[in-house]
Amino acid sequence: MSATIQVTVSTTPSTEPLNETVGFDIPAELHMLDQANRIIAARIRRVGPSVFELSCAERLRDGERLALSHEGRRLEVEVSSTAQSAADIYQLTLKVVNEQHGEVRSEFRLPTDLSAVMRVAGDTTQIPVKIVDMSPSGMGVEVPKSLAKGVKVCINLEQGLAFGEIRFCRQKTAGVYLIGFKLEEYLCQ
Repeated sequence: MSATIQVTVSTTPSTEPLNETVGFDIPAELHMLDQANRIIAARIRRVGPSVFELSCAERLRDGERLALSHEGRRLEVEVSSTAQSAADIYQLTLKVVNEQHGEVRSEFRLPTDLSAVMRVAGDTTQIPVKIVDMSPSGMGVEVPKSLAKGVKVCINLEQGLAFGEIRFCRQKTAGVYLIGFKLEEYLCQ
């Protein structure tokens, strides 16, 4: 998957209208629960704890229940608000109601496939990494070597710099480790 993103970290959903150039721009599908074969193409713009902000070409009713589908993961959501941002473009705020497989996490992890460069604090060596998932408070990152829990790092994405610390590191395959990165600050470029 190739996506252009700019991460906006927020613990509460924004009440301001979305700017079309800010946030994620990731394709998703909205499945109408009351109409079995009706699917609406949408774009994920922002993600918060159990909240998604999307854009689509249809106005939906507040309180309407849908299934949000992205890369094989399906969530039941409810429309919290709808606002028209441009001709035939609507901004939706969706609250997660239920996951297809088990309980709702406090934060949804959005699968990604993004290349980046990481630098460990105090070291000038740049390590090529792959971001495999994101949430408002962190990322899952594949790295080529083991790194200690608590180490401070900076991840340079095309859209900005993410500063934080490693929460865990475990070997995924030979020469590939998965780290949990806790985001402390993000600077847009």
